[in-house]
Amino acid sequence: GFTAINYLKDKKIIAASLCLGLSLSTKHILAFLPLMFLFNLTINRREKLILFLLPAAVFLLSFIPFISALTAIKQNVIGYQLNHGQTLIYKLGELIFPHFLTDFDFLNGIPFSNAYKPLWIISLFIAGYILRKDSPEKILLVYLSLIVALSPAISEQYFLIPLIAAIYLRKHLVSWLYIALGSYYLLFVSAHNTAKYFNLGSLGLQLDPNWTAIGFAQIQILLLMIAYQLLKPKIKESY
Repeated sequence: GFTAINYLKDKKIIAASLCLGLSLSTKHILAFLPLMFLFNLTINRREKLILFLLPAAVFLLSFIPFISALTAIKQNVIGYQLNHGQTLIYKLGELIFPHFLTDFDFLNGIPFSNAYKPLWIISLFIAGYILRKDSPEKILLVYLSLIVALSPAISEQYFLIPLIAAIYLRKHLVSWLYIALGSYYLLFVSAHNTAKYFNLGSLGLQLDPNWTAIGFAQIQILLLMIAYQLLKPKIKESY
């Protein structure tokens, strides 16, 4: 993924797209990154089209050896969903659409929870527009922050994704708060994933099950602050 950004900076669009496709075939972290290049003034229409289509083609071709497991691929890769409820955007949604309203029988047909993913994607479009004159590296840093900050569902290992953005802003206190709090949750609080074998529970401490959910929201707030620090000069410029 980082190699793709370097190629893109050098205007080597085919090489950038192929590397991005390989990145998507390994892990889907950068799946929505091309959306942020949609408004970019340093990339022409032909190059944007290649950036949209070629990585997707490489990603799809990577499934050919496993075509016999197409149903499993649709369910566990393309249609994979984490549980909602523990994230910042979901908590904000509960403030806008409180349960005492959404629990009414006549509103049961409205899929309120389906609104969070579109809001997440819209945020990337907005950031891409704000950064329309910026370098691919800057766009990547903002993307890595927002992709986790506003994700409708996350897990602890996601905290590693924006780490490069935090290091880039190492002169800001919020970055060190993010690194400290993210490390704390990864190492000690999680009952699964990274802290599966060593967490506060293993020390005999009983944890409130809501504690982790609160921690996810705290982490995402810090990431929004990091994204704001990256976007702040451009926001001021647009005024």
